[in-house]
Amino acid sequence: MCLRIVGSRVRYKIADKDIVVYKRLEMNNVSPYYSFRYKENQTYTTKNPMRARSSLSRDVWYIYEGIHAYTTFHQAKWRLQCKEKVVEMIIPKWTRYVIGGDDEVVSDRIRVKSLVKL
Repeated sequence: MCLRIVGSRVRYKIADKDIVVYKRLEMNNVSPYYSFRYKENQTYTTKNPMRARSSLSRDVWYIYEGIHAYTTFHQAKWRLQCKEKVVEMIIPKWTRYVIGGDDEVVSDRIRVKSLVKL
């Protein structure tokens, strides 16, 4: 999964409060792209820092690193594949994050709120 940003520059933000986000997982709590298993009540931090890469078009950027999620339940549910579920997670206060198009967000850290299917 990659975050797509349209604009002349990427605006990294620092969360000034916890932010509720929605993540797609397989039914066994594994992320569909990197086969990473999430556990209840755990906080995860990326190993590689987020880095925006420009495309051939100067006003389009992509971020491949980081922990990807959605800012709305609707968008996460709309993107579901077979045998996947949407779960609620938190981008903790003081975490660096970027919001892209289609209600997508990528951050350096995420906390599992619940692995129960919404």
